[in-house]
Amino acid sequence: MRLFTSKENTIIKQLVAYKQSGKLRDLQVAPLLRKNLSILALRWEVEPIPQVFVYAPHRENRTIEESTRENFFSVLDFVFFIEELVERRFVKLLEIPSRLPEKQRILYDKEKYSFNSDKNQFVENGVDESFLSLFGDFQYQLFGVKGNMTYATNIDTQIIPNSFAYNLDKIAYTIIYPLPIAEEYVREGFYSLEDRRHISQQKLNSATLLTTNESLRTSKDALKISNRSYKVAICALLLSFIFGLIQCCSDSKVEDNQFDKLIQTIQDNARTTIND
Repeated sequence: MRLFTSKENTIIKQLVAYKQSGKLRDLQVAPLLRKNLSILALRWEVEPIPQVFVYAPHRENRTIEESTRENFFSVLDFVFFIEELVERRFVKLLEIPSRLPEKQRILYDKEKYSFNSDKNQFVENGVDESFLSLFGDFQYQLFGVKGNMTYATNIDTQIIPNSFAYNLDKIAYTIIYPLPIAEEYVREGFYSLEDRRHISQQKLNSATLLTTNESLRTSKDALKISNRSYKVAICALLLSFIFGLIQCCSDSKVEDNQFDKLIQTIQDNARTTIND
């Protein structure tokens, strides 16, 4: 399994927390997406072609492309990540049944606005009906209230034809149900079962390597001791041979200086053997 980013781990942790607290509403995809919308709304169609509509209040110093880049891509990231969690069996998606004849394919703050699909208008709660009677025929308008004043502003819209509309249609009105494996992943400090097995195997390999190195060191020391014993035995055998030779040849005359050199050589050889 690939490693999740810190942002992705935060999403998993939050989903698990919602489940454990029993907040099923917070596990609905649509509210989760709406919470992350800094644009006004996101709408999509699947027929006759898949396309996504991005709505944002008009700003003189900001283009619709900038609003799209800032927020629309984050929606894509979230939806694709949820789909990956489904594939990895971290979560299941539970479809929310609807009594409406047609699925509402739009995300916006429904607690704050109402949406007129015929005119692409967003009307904030509290807007005076008389104000709407004067300006209500204009397309792509946002009617809002600021203080005691009612205002109208243009809406910038970008149409993005792409297959992401199918992804939104499939996931937008579902509940994300974290499975026990997701809870365990969070409980274990964001380590999966595979991760923990890999860590255990690494620890086992390290312990085995340490034991092997210690065995090699012990064998090397034993070899040194064996070499020393071998050299001492050779020296002892050499001494026995020499003294035996001297005894056999006692009738031969050995000069004093030759005998002294022989003894010195034997002593030097014995000393070198012991120090090795």
